[in-house]
Amino acid sequence: MEFAERRHAGSLIRGGREARGWRQSDLGVRLACSQSTVSRLEQGRSLDLHLLKQAADLVGVPLPLLSTSLGLSSSPAPTVVVDSTPAEEDPCAAASSSPQRRSPSH
Repeated sequence: MEFAERRHAGSLIRGGREARGWRQSDLGVRLACSQSTVSRLEQGRSLDLHLLKQAADLVGVPLPLLSTSLGLSSSPAPTVVVDSTPAEEDPCAAASSSPQRRSPSH
């Protein structure tokens, strides 16, 4: 079972907040809301997605982890690596696609 599946979003927010040494009121000040609102978020009794995302950003919970904990993502987001070097400029690609002949050097 994945970490995010075992923990609800509020627990992730609480863990990040505690890791920073913040009280609920400290996070509330940063979110411009009350300590009781932060408490409801952490207990899962309030599902204000905008506030939850802001809280996650502030305490360092990655968005994919938050999304998974909310059941918004059935699988982790794929990682895409894009090679922006055109094949004609890549010396390795050119060497492997068209063999070059060398004249013997004297």
